Amino acid sequence: MSFPTRILNWMSSLFVLIPILPHVSLGQGQQNQATLVVEWQPNSEPDLAGYRIYYGTKSRTYSQVVDVGKVTQYRLGDLQPGTRYFIAVTAYDFSGNESNFSDEVSAEAQVTSTPEVYLLCQNYPNPISLPSETTISFYLPSKGLISLEIYDILGKRVRVLSQDEMDIGLHTVQWDGCNQQGYPVSTGTYFYVLKANKILLSKRLIVVH
Repeated sequence: MSFPTRILNWMSSLFVLIPILPHVSLGQGQQNQATLVVEWQPNSEPDLAGYRIYYGTKSRTYSQVVDVGKVTQYRLGDLQPGTRYFIAVTAYDFSGNESNFSDEVSAEAQVTSTPEVYLLCQNYPNPISLPSETTISFYLPSKGLISLEIYDILGKRVRVLSQDEMDIGLHTVQWDGCNQQGYPVSTGTYFYVLKANKILLSKRLIVVH
């Protein structure tokens, strides 16, 4: 599958952004509100500043835009139930350059009675090159007690990043690549695990030196 690219001339240098292809799935409605969950693969540019989601009820004519920062999952709320929405994502850098739209996807917003959606985003940057930090983002559909922990590939807990009661919404936590004793972990594969309201979500990350 090929992706559209856009090459920008910026201060006599070439700057290339490759828009990513978002995957859209239906989110669960809350209080008679329809939602859609947008998910996409992260870009690898070192100067990536964030992403913008464009959406509307007409193809390639987007009436709404939301800047979501560096997360790679986002819930669009306050949508009209039964209405089809068209969605595309762009990436932008710290100089303000913005990519073309990704391939467009569409889905019908629906209100359902299924359980609320908890989202755990891919950390950024990944791999994490010590001694730099990485950011882990997650979305909570309801207030409650959560824990966010790091485990090694053998299942041993390495670090507790957060154990606290948190409100509804998007949250971010940084990990500096150190264990519970404050020492840098070894190069390798690790997992970060979010536990909330009997829900368990996990994703993999890589640490390099």
